[in-house]
Amino acid sequence: MAHQESGEVATFMLPRLCNHCENPPCVPVCPVEATFQRQDGIVVVDSDRCVGCAYCVNACPYDARFINERTQTADKCTFCAHRLEAGLLPACVESCVGGARIIGDMRDPESQISRMIAEHRDALMVLQPEKNTLPQVFYLGMDERFVTRPDAEPVALEVLDPHGQEMGYEFRH
Repeated sequence: MAHQESGEVATFMLPRLCNHCENPPCVPVCPVEATFQRQDGIVVVDSDRCVGCAYCVNACPYDARFINERTQTADKCTFCAHRLEAGLLPACVESCVGGARIIGDMRDPESQISRMIAEHRDALMVLQPEKNTLPQVFYLGMDERFVTRPDAEPVALEVLDPHGQEMGYEFRH
């Protein structure tokens, strides 16, 4: 991304995890109800039910879902729900040496996350607010140019096997 005044190019890290939307577009498109929203708001995938159709992958405006190559089922960030259930923090929160990642119960007005949201309400941003998914991942100090997904041109890449033989095409956007 180029600096607005100097034109110098800089690289920024923007974590792209599941936004655990209040209105998740990935849930209603699942034909077998393998993707669902838990009572606490976390969106999860039941890999035993998932048939790998990728409807949820295509429905996610945040590019946060994928088909797991090993299981051939949909996969995504779950906020480490298994760790939360054991009273632990998600791995990304626990390992963030800068303390930049915070998780908590936004319904509890005394929680750290609720206090931070109240304190920084005007500076918080979400990705693609125009999608009306009501994402539950908030960014503080994010450059406004990250809010909307940049336009991208579709390209077709030729996929070759190790012997240089054409295997097909892969489309990316």
